[in-house]
Amino acid sequence: MEYNEKDFPYYNEFEKRGEDYVRQTFTSFPDRNDSVARSARSWLEMKLVEREVAAASKRDAREEETLAIAKEANSIARSQAASASRAARYAMYAAIIAAIAAISANKDQINELIKFIVK
Repeated sequence: MEYNEKDFPYYNEFEKRGEDYVRQTFTSFPDRNDSVARSARSWLEMKLVEREVAAASKRDAREEETLAIAKEANSIARSQAASASRAARYAMYAAIIAAIAAISANKDQINELIKFIVK
């Protein structure tokens, strides 16, 4: 943010002294209402707003990162679901082939069983 001497005549001095000093010096006397005290209160409010903006920025960045991770996770889950579906289909084909192989390998025994049942 850009500030000029006209808006905050004591800005540089406040920056030099630091927020704790300004807060202790000027908020200790709430009845004080000269230009320095008013500027100090305005400067402290400005610092609060700057912190809130910075915190909101960080929060937004975290939310964007979380959203990107969630989108990537959904994409991976979709591809894994497709792979699982394919694997299940291949397992079913393998089971059918195994059943056919078992039947053809034991056809003589199956024929004897059928003959036994029919009699």
